[in-house]
Amino acid sequence: EFEKDTDIEMEENQEFENFMEAEDVENTKRKTEKKKKRKLKKFAKYGLVFILICIIVAVYRLVGCNKLSVSDIHKFESGASGEICEYDGKVLMLGYDGVKIIGLDGSEDISMEYHMANPHMGVCEDKILLYDKDDKKLAVYVADVKKYSYTSEQNIKSARINKNGEVVLITDESGYNYKVSVLNAEGKETYLWKIGDEYLVDVDISPDGKKLVAATITTETGHIVQNEVMIDVAKAKEIGRSTVEGAMPLRVKFTDRSSAVVISDDRICGYDTKAGVKWEETFENRLID
Repeated sequence: EFEKDTDIEMEENQEFENFMEAEDVENTKRKTEKKKKRKLKKFAKYGLVFILICIIVAVYRLVGCNKLSVSDIHKFESGASGEICEYDGKVLMLGYDGVKIIGLDGSEDISMEYHMANPHMGVCEDKILLYDKDDKKLAVYVADVKKYSYTSEQNIKSARINKNGEVVLITDESGYNYKVSVLNAEGKETYLWKIGDEYLVDVDISPDGKKLVAATITTETGHIVQNEVMIDVAKAKEIGRSTVEGAMPLRVKFTDRSSAVVISDDRICGYDTKAGVKWEETFENRLID
């Protein structure tokens, strides 16, 4: 009986061990399957991302190629003294015989005949200023509609226009170095400034037409002095002046109604009607040609 009980117990132990081994094998299989499934999920996720990237790149190249196809690239004959700028999403070209506005499809949208010996232009929003440098005539257009024309007494040296169609121009003047005139949106002269003791380099009119900013040069101290002069047009008086010794101004431009930037040969200066020089950035001994 004892031996039988012992044999039975040994058989039960063996069955238990076999069961545990089988369970271990099953657990190992389950773990292996789980690992495989996780790997498959990772591969699927990364594969999906890769496929999406490939699709995006393919679409981008397709769209990019369509946008830059040879059929959409056009040549424009600008002429010997042409000026070109963007105008209302199109190409505005200036030549001796006037202005052409060409669409991006290459078609000629507008053609305005305006003969000039030394053609120059200015554009601000939808306003187009045309003037003949070293001659006496100018005209202001909106697209192909002439708003007004003007003939000065002396030759025009330069001119600027703002978004309202107001123009500031520099002309020669007998007995003075220069004359600065302001024309309103109807082409009527509203302000006059004759300059005799300074060399005028450039002038701009504010977006609201109420102020002028001029860049001038004086040499009274024996050195070149850059002057930024702010003028109140309505009051016809100087309301601000800032100086920088040793700088040679090249261009001046309003950035808003009361602030302006002067670009010089060796620096850029920011000005305000009240604060004077607000900031200055030099070119580190490099000069603009």
